[in-house]
Amino acid sequence: MILKGYIKSLPSKGSNIFRVRIPFLEDNTSREMIFDSLLCNQPGEYAGYEVGDCVFVIFENDKLNTPVILGKLFVEENKNVKTHHIVNDLEVTGNVILPDNTMVGGYTIEDIFKLQQAASIAEHGEELPYNYELVGTWTA
Repeated sequence: MILKGYIKSLPSKGSNIFRVRIPFLEDNTSREMIFDSLLCNQPGEYAGYEVGDCVFVIFENDKLNTPVILGKLFVEENKNVKTHHIVNDLEVTGNVILPDNTMVGGYTIEDIFKLQQAASIAEHGEELPYNYELVGTWTA
């Protein structure tokens, strides 16, 4: 059985256990049904879950004491989906558009752009502007 749930609390650091409320399992009392739930995801991926997010939950072997979060549901008020992928190697053979928060070797895309700009200025023998903030070194 797949049920809709809502994230009540996020896992502590180093944990993969979320607290999830599942309204379908609640009766007419005021008691909320909240479960410790594991998140099913691919290694190196984190979908930016937040308290209040709507999620799909299944139960391992149909036992209520083993809930597993399958994923976050896209709802209109939750358009900012955050997904983090960590890769060791990436080969691109064409033009790509990377998200603004992409990091390469600890540098943001903005840092890399500044380094390229500084290298181009230095290549032409010009001095960097007085207020130019260089965050690292660029080697080709």
